[in-house]
Amino acid sequence: MNIQDVTTIALIGNVIFVAANFLALMYRIKIERFQIRLMEKNTIARQNLINISNTIRQEKQNIKELTTTELQELLDSILQTCEEVK
Repeated sequence: MNIQDVTTIALIGNVIFVAANFLALMYRIKIERFQIRLMEKNTIARQNLINISNTIRQEKQNIKELTTTELQELLDSILQTCEEVK
């Protein structure tokens, strides 16, 4: 084995090493992007849950103030809407 062969082997080894590091870097970037998107979605979902919770509290208070007739009309309306969705 002469010096030319050793140089070629070292060069090929370095190219493989650089390519592997590049692929690892690309994979890490992909994972970080995924984590950022997931965190953004979690933030949006948390805000939506807070909004729904506030709406439910408000509606609960409004329902407590309804008369029996108004409550019956509300329930009929909800049932009708559910039937239309089917």
